[in-house]
Amino acid sequence: MARHRPTFLSLNRFEKKKNISLAISAFAQFRQGLTAADKNTRKLDTARIVVGGGYDPRLKDNIDALDELVSLAESLNLSYSLISSLESPRLEAIKTKGIPPSQADILFLPNFTTAQRTALLQSPHTIALLYTPNNEHFGIGPVEGMVCGLPVIACSSGGPKESIVDKPVNHRTGWLRAPQVSLWCDAMKEAARLTSTERAALGNRAKRRVDENFTLEKMTDGLEAGITQVLALPGLSFWSLVPLEWVFMGTSLLLLAYTVYAKILEPFSAGMMLLTFVARRYFGPARDAHLPPAPPPEYLEERVARRTI
Repeated sequence: MARHRPTFLSLNRFEKKKNISLAISAFAQFRQGLTAADKNTRKLDTARIVVGGGYDPRLKDNIDALDELVSLAESLNLSYSLISSLESPRLEAIKTKGIPPSQADILFLPNFTTAQRTALLQSPHTIALLYTPNNEHFGIGPVEGMVCGLPVIACSSGGPKESIVDKPVNHRTGWLRAPQVSLWCDAMKEAARLTSTERAALGNRAKRRVDENFTLEKMTDGLEAGITQVLALPGLSFWSLVPLEWVFMGTSLLLLAYTVYAKILEPFSAGMMLLTFVARRYFGPARDAHLPPAPPPEYLEERVARRTI
């Protein structure tokens, strides 16, 4: 699977709302607009796109989404291959129609393994991670790419606007673009044409941004700061009688219980995260030094007034 070919990577569940067709259409346009230097020096005419993610052969949305992507590939004259250990007549039919993985323009990986994902995210041949959902929630995908030093191209809406820095260029960790094929094609060309020095600098910025903003330690600090600020709102004086530790633990339990209920986390992972919260809350150094300052009174008053309108 880990061929020495320039690779664009798309990691999403096979669902229509993930808009994976944007990545494939942009890739097709990318292949058509290559310069002589792109082909001769950068070898971008051998580029491929790997589309991996969760796939349940029992779910109609998953089945229809993959079928539509295969049809799109055929309409764009892009060859494809599929690798999966799942037993499904539909997947077997797609495999039969495909070509060997080493020659394919598109490699589909339904229910790819953790080892496959890690190898692709860390491969020096991966050009960029393409995160196509529009108006998505926070989304862990861009952060996973950034922590591996990988450039990320994402829609300029929802969670990626918080995780990715697009401008100024010397602070860039990725590209935020409207979900338009031509705009994504241009961003893919920019990512593919980065020099080794520019790519290393962008990767270092991406790793640093994750470390400074999206670790469990930062998450714990943010949770406690948010609880503290909410308890400071006018009209919530009753809660001042409740120890902050109780509120913190109760909120943590509720949040993590929801992640298990919504199948965001496995019970073991949620339990480990709760232990991390507790350790950070009670044993972390200089707890107060990590908390951001309380909002000014006028901000709290404005928020309360807005809720009563």
